[in-house]
Amino acid sequence: MPAIFTQLCRLSISLLLGTLATSVGATDLPTGQIDDTRPDLRVVEVRLVDAGNAAQNLGPCYRITVRNDSTVAASGFDVSLVAGIDFENAEEIAAESGRLEQLAGGETRSIDVRLPAEVFHLRRGAPSDEGAYRLLLVVVDAGNEIEDSHVHNNRTALDRAEVRPVDWQLISQARGAVSGEAGQSGS
Repeated sequence: MPAIFTQLCRLSISLLLGTLATSVGATDLPTGQIDDTRPDLRVVEVRLVDAGNAAQNLGPCYRITVRNDSTVAASGFDVSLVAGIDFENAEEIAAESGRLEQLAGGETRSIDVRLPAEVFHLRRGAPSDEGAYRLLLVVVDAGNEIEDSHVHNNRTALDRAEVRPVDWQLISQARGAVSGEAGQSGS
């Protein structure tokens, strides 16, 4: 496992257990308080794009939706996804990251992150699409690049079974409505 993922796994385990101290200068404000001098990144939603395929060496892909609740833009940051059986053993964790280059104040954006196919091999024995990993951890600004006003909403842990798939019909309808409106306004 590459060194960066080992570090991410250790960070993720700490986050999951709630033992991560806030970084220097990143004090967490009480819920409901607004700090208009710093971004406030948070995980909004996690959806399954596709389940991947162990036989084709293709890991599952998840769509992670992130929002900046502040009025202050956030410069680039990583969005990391960690999958594991129980997060107690760093050898049984698979991780991947994607990068959002900027997120304006009030903006919500999604990023697709595909886990490596090794996620299907976390359990000892034959690869399996079912039951290979049970837990997901999403960490926004995993590299701690942003001085965030509420660092504790930058992560969420989920049971894999609770993650709903992307609603492709809804996306298609939304695209059609936008296309239809664009066509009507040009008449």
